[in-house]
Amino acid sequence: MDHGSSGATALLGMDGFVVLASIEEAGELFISVETTADVVGCADCGVRAVGHGRSVVQVRDLSSGGRPVRLVWRKRRWLCRDPDCETKSFTETSDLVLDSLTFRASFEICRLVGQDGCSVAKTARDHGVAWSCAMRCVRRHGEPLVDAPGRLDGVMAMGIDEHKMLCANGQHHTEYVTCFVDVRRGRLLDVVRGRNADDVAFWLSQAERSWLQGVQAVAIDPRRLGSLRLPERDPRLPTRRHRHRRLLPRGEAGEHHGR
Repeated sequence: MDHGSSGATALLGMDGFVVLASIEEAGELFISVETTADVVGCADCGVRAVGHGRSVVQVRDLSSGGRPVRLVWRKRRWLCRDPDCETKSFTETSDLVLDSLTFRASFEICRLVGQDGCSVAKTARDHGVAWSCAMRCVRRHGEPLVDAPGRLDGVMAMGIDEHKMLCANGQHHTEYVTCFVDVRRGRLLDVVRGRNADDVAFWLSQAERSWLQGVQAVAIDPRRLGSLRLPERDPRLPTRRHRHRRLLPRGEAGEHHGR
């Protein structure tokens, strides 16, 4: 066991926390921590609270050296000294901790899955959490990124293709989705359920016409020419054939609809 030091606290990198000790056990690193605050006011009335012992909780943090990390947080309990205050006692909290994970660990799980393309299962295993916990992190931090205004701006070349999401089993048939990507920047734009022309047309119908006009070319499977309804073609734009995809100037796909 290593006892805490200023160096260990600096390596931890969490403002307001100090490292007391650390130990490695069964392939995991356990780090005992506590907060440095010794003067705390009641959140309801503002009266200075007095200490009332501690409780110990374990919080998952960023992995270190390929090992899952647990912060063993010795949380302070406080008593409000104002007899008229409805808050008799409370336990300290930190903005750096979300539920059973540190904020940075939660965000990193989302980044690894969304940016680096790691599987949810592997990322969960590397951080010592359940798949469902890792997926909550992906949703918590990923959904605001997906919904952010301007995320779809500047798309000049768009790719559209189907993807098998779930294999058939006893409960359902094979389920497909349609993926929309920014070809020029290699970025996923959206995923919609289904692979029919109506599914694609509905997604496109939700876009502003000015946005569609900015799309100069669309890369699709030649067998799915009837899936698109884009603005009228600009005759100055060439059509280019590739081995597995055809790049269509905007509007041309609509000309093939229904053929």
